[in-house]
Amino acid sequence: MIRILLSSLLLVPMSACATIPTTVQSTLLDEKALYASEVIYTAAASSYLEAVKSGVLTGEKKTIARQKLLNAYDLLIVLRRAHQLGDNPTFNNTLMLFKDALA
Repeated sequence: MIRILLSSLLLVPMSACATIPTTVQSTLLDEKALYASEVIYTAAASSYLEAVKSGVLTGEKKTIARQKLLNAYDLLIVLRRAHQLGDNPTFNNTLMLFKDALA
């Protein structure tokens, strides 16, 4: 009888903690997505600068690529802000827009 009582007491705190890993996991995934977005933007911007510097990217293509980078940068700022505020719906929606902006 005591074993049953003790085991039931152990289950109560564990069930209360069951939601914590999901929240922590979500936060970690958001941080990883933000860092990945930062790296992707930096790589795209560096590639753009090198292509312009070497003369490979000129004219209309240069203008289109520049506009895409500016749009992506604006979305990156929104991502950072949403992450700081913990606004998951805005973060997730903006992440999708960011992905599409650099496509």
